[in-house]
Amino acid sequence: MRIASAYARGAIALTLSLPCAFAADAPGRKDVPAPEPRESFECRRASGPITLDGKADESAWKNAEVCDNFVPYWLKTKNAPLRKPYTNTTARLLWDDKYLYFHAEMEDADLFADVTEQDGECWNNDVFELFFKPSDKASPYYEFEVTPRNTHFDMFVPMRNYTEFAKWFKDREFQWETKVVTKGTLNKRDDRDTGWSVEGRIPWTDFAPTGGAPRAGDEWKFTLCRYDYAVGFKEPELSATAPLTMKNYHYFEDYSPLKFVGAR
Repeated sequence: MRIASAYARGAIALTLSLPCAFAADAPGRKDVPAPEPRESFECRRASGPITLDGKADESAWKNAEVCDNFVPYWLKTKNAPLRKPYTNTTARLLWDDKYLYFHAEMEDADLFADVTEQDGECWNNDVFELFFKPSDKASPYYEFEVTPRNTHFDMFVPMRNYTEFAKWFKDREFQWETKVVTKGTLNKRDDRDTGWSVEGRIPWTDFAPTGGAPRAGDEWKFTLCRYDYAVGFKEPELSATAPLTMKNYHYFEDYSPLKFVGAR
């Protein structure tokens, strides 16, 4: 059974920036208090080669900082303490002279991804997303999405204008690569899956419009995000590493600092 989209088909350019509400009741799952937001993150220099296979079993990954605070921080109120998402996410970032590497391990009891078109509506599927803003003083930023089907969506946003997003969907050819490992059966809605992982690398040439590769000590802004669709959820469960105060993954005013650390 196809889960209803969180977006109106005729208003993608606007609603891509406005994720829907956090998932409602998930029977049989206990609420766990959410961690406080992190003040900053490190992207450490890779200590050795990385082969993309979706597993992140190279020794270099052992030195990467763990990002595991995926939380819908925008729901925080004085009278409603936040809970962790029902499905955990753990991510890591590394870099070298050629690439920005990432790996994410995601629990997921219902693997769902039916979008096959490059730069299609990946946000209507289970998806892992990365947003990077190289300069805190300039407008441009980047969005990368990958689903359990290994379908990509990528976009360079020269200036945040929700009414013009659609024209940037296919405006550039990106060269990033990913490998996905699924633990379960994709799009079989009546069984129970375990999760999925993705390992990827983004060449610094994909960031050419904003100057390409950083130097050790440079600081960007970023957030890692997730959509998790499931039969037992009334809405897709959303979460992000940045302490977003709005239901909007494009709200870069709340992105977290990401410091590029050199060899140690």
